[in-house]
Amino acid sequence: AELTSGRTRKLLSRLDRWSQEPRYTSLGQLPLVEWLPEWLQACSGGCFLHAGWFSVHASDVDLHELRKRIKEVRYGLEALHGWLGDAGEHWISDLRSVQSCLGELHDQEVLMQLIRGHGQAASALRLVLEQDRQERWSQWQALRDQLLPPERRRSLLRLWCSA
Repeated sequence: AELTSGRTRKLLSRLDRWSQEPRYTSLGQLPLVEWLPEWLQACSGGCFLHAGWFSVHASDVDLHELRKRIKEVRYGLEALHGWLGDAGEHWISDLRSVQSCLGELHDQEVLMQLIRGHGQAASALRLVLEQDRQERWSQWQALRDQLLPPERRRSLLRLWCSA
């Protein structure tokens, strides 16, 4: 229903008109490669300061917020991937893995909350979910430990140098 709504048709019509005669800001007229450091800093800035990196429990709400922030960074890098070389592709892959792991942790947490209080009928499912959550939590900790060392974090901001 949403895809056929008037709001969606209006948006598609605007996009179609823009694609016929695109208008860019004055920055859009400049060569991208000259602005890669600024674009990278804008898309990744502050990511590693997010509280979710330092969560101590799989049910911490900061993990879901971190997942959303990582998604923004990954999409920003994907938009620049042609200029970032192999190092950029590695970062995109690593961020995709982190985003996926955190998404699974969040999905499990939501499901665990839904089945709480349903007694014996849900106890077997709770047990399976808890075991899987422990596996995902270990996976998350390993991914976090790979990305948090200072040199690794700083390599994200230096991607433009390898372009």
